[in-house]
Amino acid sequence: MILRQSTARTLLVGPILDSDGVAKTDEVVGNIQITKNGTVGNAHASTTLVHNHTGKYLIALDATETSGVGVMEISLDSGTNDMAVVRLNVVEEAVYDAMYASGAIAPLAAGGEMALINDAITEAKIADDAISSEHLNTGALTADAFAADALVAATFATDSIAADALAADALTEIQASADAALVANHLDHLFKTDYDPASKPGTATALLNELVESDGGVSRYTENALEQAPSGTGASAATIADAVWEEAQADHTDAGTFGIIASEIAAIPTTAMRGTDGANTTTPPTASAIVNEWETQSQADPTGFHVNVLEVAGTAQTANDNGADINAILVDTGTTIPDLVTARTILAAAYFDPAADEVTTDAASRTASKADVSGLATSAELAKVPKSDSNVTWNATALASINTQVVDVLRTDTVAELSGVPAASPNLHAMVQWVYMSARNKLTSTATASTINNDAGSAVGTSTDSDDATTFTRGEFS
Repeated sequence: MILRQSTARTLLVGPILDSDGVAKTDEVVGNIQITKNGTVGNAHASTTLVHNHTGKYLIALDATETSGVGVMEISLDSGTNDMAVVRLNVVEEAVYDAMYASGAIAPLAAGGEMALINDAITEAKIADDAISSEHLNTGALTADAFAADALVAATFATDSIAADALAADALTEIQASADAALVANHLDHLFKTDYDPASKPGTATALLNELVESDGGVSRYTENALEQAPSGTGASAATIADAVWEEAQADHTDAGTFGIIASEIAAIPTTAMRGTDGANTTTPPTASAIVNEWETQSQADPTGFHVNVLEVAGTAQTANDNGADINAILVDTGTTIPDLVTARTILAAAYFDPAADEVTTDAASRTASKADVSGLATSAELAKVPKSDSNVTWNATALASINTQVVDVLRTDTVAELSGVPAASPNLHAMVQWVYMSARNKLTSTATASTINNDAGSAVGTSTDSDDATTFTRGEFS
């Protein structure tokens, strides 16, 4: 039953029967329960319940009881007495009046038409997933069902029809219709289907067919299509080069470009040169002036090495004077540099001067030198050492010594405990030590983890364990 929102209504409910099935005539409104949209509560204070006949009662619901839109249920909570639950739907006044009030819409006859007022269907009035395939009969939406221009762009919200709103077969039909339209208009020949210019599809005077002709089965533009094309061969390489070289320098000022480099080169003829005094001069100094300036500076700096000087102690010097001074420096009264060079050459005295070079000749030094040389291994002894490119093996003495060292490593030498779990590719010592510690030291296990400890009882590594009642898995230690 449908009730109008916020409107008083009297209903007939029952029968109310006791546990033996006998009609009750003295039930009270306090035992009536009103459930609104899943929330159970007592009847409103002004609600009344009056027996009418054979266990059936008139229940008067006031406007407050029907104020909420939705599902309303009336039930009895009276010990062993009971009655059937009454289910009601409370709708908005406008909806109720449109269906039941004077002037309400009459039922549509077969083939009848129904019109809606403007803005009758809005986003707020359509619940999520309200329109589904179960709500529409097969073939319900046909072209005749829509008025002209009923579906325009403005009626669709952005993203209102998403990909998941269309069934796979609907998308297939849309694709098929689109493909059929492309084929019907021969648009498929643009990219998908082979275009044969010798057997043109569609109308011969269509745009593409008029522009293209066959060249041995290969498409090419017709003469008419090209007759309005640009003519001439274009600018030559020389013309382009001339235009580049004649470009104004002022138009190219970006750093690092050839234009700015050309501008810098062009500025060289107007750049003033620098003189010896650091000032800009229009005319550079002559070669003679440069030599005189150098000689003057040489005389002023006697600590430097200068060959040419203008004067020494007030006496003018010539090239011969300077040469004589140099010879006097290189040749002294006792030992000349040329004589020293000759005496010390390898060919003349093998860089050894018996008169000047010291030689140790005492017996003790000679004996020590012999001992040093005799202590070196001879080639015969070196040949006894095994090498990768020979078949020499260790002799018994060497093998015994090696064996002694190996036994000492295995039985005597000790190693420290590992402080953590070895890596995936450890050395032999780490591998053996981990196995030894796992077998010797304390190992604790729970339902989810195993822990290996060092000798002091501190954890060295822990694994994550699991058991699914079929397989026990011990994880990698870390």
